[in-house]
Amino acid sequence: MSILLEVIILYGGFLLLVVGGLFAVFLLGKKLFSKSQTKKARVVMVLELLVLIVFVFAILFPVQFLSVAQPVLKPTIEGTAYFLHKIGLDK
Repeated sequence: MSILLEVIILYGGFLLLVVGGLFAVFLLGKKLFSKSQTKKARVVMVLELLVLIVFVFAILFPVQFLSVAQPVLKPTIEGTAYFLHKIGLDK
């Protein structure tokens, strides 16, 4: 697989995740400020928003880390693959 295709898949999926997360935050926020919501429902929606924001950041930071750490991780991954091949567990 070419590097360009890998980058498109990685960052395309990442952008879809972020856009989907922001859209979900928008929809939850819109429902949150609706006049017909009870106090208990608003508390639950605020908790959902917090979980969603934490989820988006939990995915954002490892992607940034992997792009920086890829030159370090690649030899490790190749070494692990070679070791598994040598002991016959790669099938």
